[in-house]
Amino acid sequence: MEIYSQDRLESERGFPKFVKSGGPASLCPVWAGARHRGRDFAQTLSSLPMKTAKALFLASLFAALAPAALAQDWQPDFEAAQAQARQDSLPIVLVFSGSDWCAPCIKLEREIWDAEEFQAYAKDHYVMLKADFPRRKANALGQEQAQANARLAETYNPQGFFPLVVVLSPDAAVLGRTGYTGASPREYIEALDGFLPRP
Repeated sequence: MEIYSQDRLESERGFPKFVKSGGPASLCPVWAGARHRGRDFAQTLSSLPMKTAKALFLASLFAALAPAALAQDWQPDFEAAQAQARQDSLPIVLVFSGSDWCAPCIKLEREIWDAEEFQAYAKDHYVMLKADFPRRKANALGQEQAQANARLAETYNPQGFFPLVVVLSPDAAVLGRTGYTGASPREYIEALDGFLPRP
């Protein structure tokens, strides 16, 4: 299956410049400098004025907790997603992504899936399922997950477009397709809901 993206040229240049590495070093220059000098975080804090040390500690604590608090609730596999969709009478939002190479996929993640407004709405209105196709060895999926994603692509994304968002009924019928549009979270919600049958 040949892979395309909405911004293939940008994707093929490598990892997009706007994606920054996570972790304490990217959030706290003092921590980064201390790490290069062979000092740990506790030693660094103890050498700083109390107010500065306290502020850095709280910032690091927030950085560690925030991603977990804001993470999108993705179902682990299609069977689990469909079971929940049938139980709750909700549509499945199936997302085909190239999380470490496809620039529009990364923008979609950052601007829509990670947005609090979208997450708050999706929790009660969608069953979210992601089929990721990373290229970097460090991000490689397990064999079982990679095969499951490939089967989903054969069925719902045979042309290999990335990103591709497919809205499915609880019985796995395709209701609509979209991708990265540059829309706000509210506009994206309206677009997804526009695929659903009217009551």
